[in-house]
Amino acid sequence: MNDLINAILADFGLPAADTGGADGSLAGYIVADPGTARAALEPICDLYALAAREDAGRLVFSTEARTDAVVEPAALAVGDDAPVIERVRDPDSVLPTEAHLDFRDLMKDHQAATAEAYRAGAATDAKTFISFPGAMAPGAAQGLLADWLRRKWDGRERVTFSVPMTEMAIRPGAVVRLAEADDEYLVTEVEDGLKRTVQARRIRRLPPTPWEPDEPGKATGIVIGASKPLALFLDLPMTPGAETPHQQFRLAVRAKPWRSQVVLVSPEETGFEQRTTVTRRAIVGKLLEDLGGGFEGRIDRASSVRVELFDGELASVTALQMLNGANAAAIRSSSGAWEIIQFAEAAEVAASVWRLSSLLRGQLGTNDAMAAGATAGADFVLLDEAVQPAGLLASEAGLRLNWRVGPAGFDISDEHFAMQAETGGVRSRLPLSPVHIGGRLDASGDLAISWIRRGRIDADSWLSEEIPLGEETEAYRIAVLSEERGTVRMVTVSAPSWTYTHQQMAADFGAIPERITVTVSQLGALGEGVPATATVPIR
Repeated sequence: MNDLINAILADFGLPAADTGGADGSLAGYIVADPGTARAALEPICDLYALAAREDAGRLVFSTEARTDAVVEPAALAVGDDAPVIERVRDPDSVLPTEAHLDFRDLMKDHQAATAEAYRAGAATDAKTFISFPGAMAPGAAQGLLADWLRRKWDGRERVTFSVPMTEMAIRPGAVVRLAEADDEYLVTEVEDGLKRTVQARRIRRLPPTPWEPDEPGKATGIVIGASKPLALFLDLPMTPGAETPHQQFRLAVRAKPWRSQVVLVSPEETGFEQRTTVTRRAIVGKLLEDLGGGFEGRIDRASSVRVELFDGELASVTALQMLNGANAAAIRSSSGAWEIIQFAEAAEVAASVWRLSSLLRGQLGTNDAMAAGATAGADFVLLDEAVQPAGLLASEAGLRLNWRVGPAGFDISDEHFAMQAETGGVRSRLPLSPVHIGGRLDASGDLAISWIRRGRIDADSWLSEEIPLGEETEAYRIAVLSEERGTVRMVTVSAPSWTYTHQQMAADFGAIPERITVTVSQLGALGEGVPATATVPIR
């Protein structure tokens, strides 16, 4: 649906719209009378319940009432002595009780077909006919028409009321709930003056009617309905500006055809509760070649990696845009941790195959995942707005939970829903590895070892001399390593330095070695953070 809307806009010379919130799929569409883009899109918007609005100079298409946010006006504007709400209710006689949808049958070589829907219990026999210039399977047509007829009856009641000019959240497409009624209303028009006059129609936010499979035994095997999604859970580190660690446990979902995906969770295999709804399809894929270790802090212009995308596309950005956060992606490393990379250049070298170069590796402290590397076939996720919090609660961080992800309006069986056991909210609370580990031998033969800590929270500002600590207390664990015996000494200190005396070195190694290897980890609420290892020369 997203590509179809923008293709129609492009045919009329109009810029692309934001269609991330537009649900639905359509196999084919005919614009027989190319008058205006609005005339070409109106049949789609009417049948699929899509609303269009302008936001910051750009058209935005979204499924009606898909938002979870409901606006409750703080105070209605008053008339002479009390708030005024005008209600209009259409009589049954003007509403259709029988609807017929003419379309092109995808299952029968695009021949003309008709779907029918009926309003049970209606006292009249009014009929309406819709001629839709699109190709779809009969099951899809039947489900869409049933939802269309239900919306007509739900929207028979309309309200007009006024709110103060301060109620700026009320705009076309918003859902409002008035204190005088339990019903919800979809705002269709707002007129600004001395006060804001709002017109809205009643809605009932119900799951869409499931699309029944059509002729499952036919050789083509085409089923338009809902498929089990690919759901990737990402336990990510804290991102700049983030305040809630548990919300860094994120979810990327891909399904074809795309429908909004509900996310359910339970500590057991029963008793699932809904946490959130994923409204945008993520851009995911896989590596086509191994990705070895790299280095942090500098743009790698010599290396590249090829990625095959399942859907969507990538784009190049300038180095300045990349340094400001653009083109971030996550790659599942061989250790299971996600490495966050950024890329400035993206070139499509084959169908759905992209070569990414000018890389920034190990971003946001994922240098441990970078060091582990990734093999061909590893998951790739573009970290854009489609990758959203999975719905983990703060109290559930670190717990292994069962998650189900699947299309809205369908049963949560294995046929439609993906089920995974995942633990989240851990990486965002893990201290980053220290950097610049070094040592200096003093006159007494003691080795002064020091390092610089990094911060996982609000540590990117250049305005202060010292970054925030990010942990409740400052503490580090140092391990001295021997090639033959492993760890020979472990200490905990409260400052980013430690003195390894010559007596300790002699006790640990029998004689003063030429160099030692140390591992330093900052301690946090979950214990040791990501370790950093360095070899420090003594002589």
